[in-house]
Amino acid sequence: MPNTKAFNLKSEILPFQNTASLCEYLQVGENDLVLIDGHISSPFIKESISGARVIVRSEYGNTQNTSEVLTQIATDAGAAYNRVIGIGGGKVMDTAKILALESIDTDDFLEAPEAERNKAHELILIPTTIGSGSEVTPYSALFYPSIGVQIIVSTEALCADRVLLCPELLEEVPFNVIAAGSFDAFNHACESFMSPRATSMSRIMAEKAISILIKIWKEIAKHGTGSLKKDLEQLQLAGTYAGISYANAGSATVNAIAYPLTIRLNIPHGEACYLAFSKVMEFYDRKEHSKAFEDLKTLLHVQLKEDKSRVFAAIDSLCNSIIAKKRLSEYGMGKKQIIAFTDLVTSRKNILLQNSFDQLSVGEISDIFSELL
Repeated sequence: MPNTKAFNLKSEILPFQNTASLCEYLQVGENDLVLIDGHISSPFIKESISGARVIVRSEYGNTQNTSEVLTQIATDAGAAYNRVIGIGGGKVMDTAKILALESIDTDDFLEAPEAERNKAHELILIPTTIGSGSEVTPYSALFYPSIGVQIIVSTEALCADRVLLCPELLEEVPFNVIAAGSFDAFNHACESFMSPRATSMSRIMAEKAISILIKIWKEIAKHGTGSLKKDLEQLQLAGTYAGISYANAGSATVNAIAYPLTIRLNIPHGEACYLAFSKVMEFYDRKEHSKAFEDLKTLLHVQLKEDKSRVFAAIDSLCNSIIAKKRLSEYGMGKKQIIAFTDLVTSRKNILLQNSFDQLSVGEISDIFSELL
């Protein structure tokens, strides 16, 4: 049988123009478990979930999802619920996915992160940010502080049954969070576009996300953040398109390098991707170019109207006009951490680096951290 790559989309995706119509459709009841971000202030959402069992993710800390936090949330949630409804950003999405599983065992996740698992509850995800794409992926990130390792739990059972998109929910999100999320989505789109696992369909999703994001970034750079409100629907769609591409083809080196920056330095993950993106592309550019890399440069050339040799510098300049780029030393990183951060990246090799069209060596990854310092 030929080794054919398939495009998959396991979730039903439903758009809503406002939270009132979303809540009317959702009909939350006492048999539902709702996991929500603490910052959500929509009166329709608050009234809608008032009769359900509600867990506020931020009450367990604003750090990454850890094995300890997940265990505590699972204990507090119990098991007597029919649906799991996640309303929030990436951490909420990732936690809600785990709570929908038949068995929640963090030791088992660590031992076999890619094992097949069973879903016990219907899963509905409602993203209130963009970037992670978690609402449409079969992944959930989990950090184990005791051993300093982050894993990606990966199984189709983590796919949402329904994804509800409502751009009105983005109106509450601070601009810096939206900007960081857009960088995350852009990187997911670019890396999945170049992935050896990419299909023609996943590439279409990635191309669409890249096109929308660059257009919106140009608008913000020219007219300021006030221009963003009219583009929230397109921005949310870009995040979902990128997530679908990422779900099918994976992300790679930039995402892997960004993780220790988030875990150790508390840099928002999308911002960490922005810090690493152009430097990783620069290292790729020093090598013999693959067709996938050249295809990405051509795509960016068309969108940016820049010479192909300057597209990554142009992305850097455009993004810098939205959020100023800083050295890693400004976040508190020192030279002594380069080895530890490199080890964190390479320990994730079977999960992320395998999706790269061109494998960077341990020395090259170390050099990237050094040059970003």
